[in-house]
Amino acid sequence: MKYFFLIPFLVLLFSCETTLDEIPKPDNLLEEKKMVAVLEDLMVMEQYVQSEYPQPQLYLKIIKNSGSDVLKKHKVSFKDFDASMTYYGSRQEDMQRIYNKVLENINDKLNKL
Repeated sequence: MKYFFLIPFLVLLFSCETTLDEIPKPDNLLEEKKMVAVLEDLMVMEQYVQSEYPQPQLYLKIIKNSGSDVLKKHKVSFKDFDASMTYYGSRQEDMQRIYNKVLENINDKLNKL
């Protein structure tokens, strides 16, 4: 009887992968420099909205609308942004490099204030 529970556990354990599957490069991939600019604006906007509207039900709609405005500013469709996030997200080193650059840019701007 004790082996009855052990077998499904072992099957589950060995079926888990420790690496992400890499997503193929989409045709509409945003270059890293553009991703940094878009993510930087999105992060600054999100932080501002969350500080002004501390209740989630208030800021979620505002963030959604403001996020659309940020994408329009950069002339990026949600579909292209989403595909690029999925692609870079499957490549952890690339995503880490992008987020490090975003944080570096934000910190540089804060230091100039």
